[in-house]
Amino acid sequence: MIRKAEFKDLINILEIYNQAIEKRFQTAHQKPKSLDEMGIWWKEHNASRWPVFVIELADRVVGYVSLSAYRSGREAFAKTAEVSYYLHADFQNGGLGGDLMQYAIRNAPEFGFKYLIAILLSENTPSIRLLVKYGFKEWGRMPGIAHFENMSCDHLYYGLALKF
Repeated sequence: MIRKAEFKDLINILEIYNQAIEKRFQTAHQKPKSLDEMGIWWKEHNASRWPVFVIELADRVVGYVSLSAYRSGREAFAKTAEVSYYLHADFQNGGLGGDLMQYAIRNAPEFGFKYLIAILLSENTPSIRLLVKYGFKEWGRMPGIAHFENMSCDHLYYGLALKF
């Protein structure tokens, strides 16, 4: 079941995001986030404009997708949202990421969005495959600017023009 996230889901969202940090290359963050830091993120996601949706299995939140401001405060980008999605480590590669992405694509126009942008790292090949499967194309690449210990990777922008 996919539904709008509630504040009570924040602890599960934090756990899932911190797993992504630990795995590396699923986010550019390298240090685990605190509940206070995620609380700030939560406040930026006004449900009427910048929603967060969770996916539940057996009453357990196992993943989420969010629509966030792209270049916040710049009016020319008001119809564009950054889409981010994360799954609990125990539930990856089972099709739930696709369910979340389909849900985000289908519901984004309700919030006034015409474009979705996914910003990710070149080493995150499962996410790249998922994005391509749902029609996203590479719209930009910044070579070698993300650094992890002794390794660098590209920062990618994938985009999708939504069909109405």
